[in-house]
Amino acid sequence: MDHEPRHCSRESAEDLPYDNHSGSRLVLLLLLIPLAAFGGWTAYSVAREIGMALLDPVSAQRISYVAGGVAMLAVVLAILRWQTALSPRAQAEADEEIDEMDEHDEDDDDDYDD
Repeated sequence: MDHEPRHCSRESAEDLPYDNHSGSRLVLLLLLIPLAAFGGWTAYSVAREIGMALLDPVSAQRISYVAGGVAMLAVVLAILRWQTALSPRAQAEADEEIDEMDEHDEDDDDDYDD
């Protein structure tokens, strides 16, 4: 029972592969804690050095703790925002908006042809 080989090109395939950025999302998730710790440590160190030059040691230490915590929070929120932007639902919504804009542009182009 011999079968003829099937020849399919990627252009004619009905179900093209869809990139959902799962690799990028995984890398961001794995880097969440190290990047937050590094950002917090950097902000703590910089704020402590500036505080020691301008203020007393106790106030400098308090300000550096706050700066480190704020930096860690900012890094976590930025990564979570990036994760949300790469989600399949957000990508689908963006594709829909792009399609709507393309349809709107095509309608405008027809008006100028007259």
